[in-house]
Amino acid sequence: MVSRVQIELLTTGTELLLGTTQNTHGAWIGQRLLRMGLRVARQVTVPDGEAVGRAMGIALEEGEVLIVTGGLGPTSDDLTRESLAEVLGLEMIEDEAAMRTIEEFFASRQRVMAQANRKQARAPVGADILANPNGTAPGLYLPPVLSGSFNCAVFLLPGPPRELYPMFESEVVPRLQAMSGIEKVPEFVELKFAGIGESDFHQGVDDRLDAIPGLEHGYCARPGEVDLRLIGSASSIREARKVVAGTFSEELVSDDGSNLEKVIVNLLVEQGRTLAIAESCTGGLIASRCTDVPGSSSVFRYGFVTY
Repeated sequence: MVSRVQIELLTTGTELLLGTTQNTHGAWIGQRLLRMGLRVARQVTVPDGEAVGRAMGIALEEGEVLIVTGGLGPTSDDLTRESLAEVLGLEMIEDEAAMRTIEEFFASRQRVMAQANRKQARAPVGADILANPNGTAPGLYLPPVLSGSFNCAVFLLPGPPRELYPMFESEVVPRLQAMSGIEKVPEFVELKFAGIGESDFHQGVDDRLDAIPGLEHGYCARPGEVDLRLIGSASSIREARKVVAGTFSEELVSDDGSNLEKVIVNLLVEQGRTLAIAESCTGGLIASRCTDVPGSSSVFRYGFVTY
């Protein structure tokens, strides 16, 4: 089964709550942790400012690992470092190595560094500086001992995806692997069905899936479609596949996570056939879904929206 290490994810930024910027960090980090045999126990999003410190206090109480994204920039509302230091009662200092790295970042681009950028080199005493070759905001890692009675490891990561994701891979993943001690990662499989509802699964296979040792299963439903999530050992996954395929073989679209449109396009490519779509009330939605699939241009010929 997936490890029960309590990982708290705190995403910060007023723009995320206003809806002007889509919060994609939760999905990306969740998927990356799952491949390590870990998972996010809870995700919270808060606006910039004082709310960051309050949310940190709650997460530190509950979690074994706290991952915070955003709020490491040079502006007045970027207070993630300061908020953590205040919550933990740690002194803030300017890290000389981090300061040199930031200065070199601007010099290599022939730009003048603003004084406001100096705050990005500040860190709680004892924190590890996480290199950021893609921006000016270094990340921070505080081992559990620095959080005192909370005994919680803390990662502070920049908000921009092009800075966050490489840093997560190079700095966060190795530390989490060492902390978790997971040697064998459970398998994860997603089966996709069409023309069926969640209640059909409940009546048809839920009891039999529940009886399989070491298996975790769950559903995600959309109009006309249902995804079945299976997590567990290779043997438990095989048994679950047999149960589901034996009951809903006609509704099974894919057993490798491929969505309906990808399966359709791949079948057309294999058979050397082409596709034309005429739509009315869907307003081009079906054509859009099909053309979102890489390689669809080799089979998609015409699309009409008529009323």
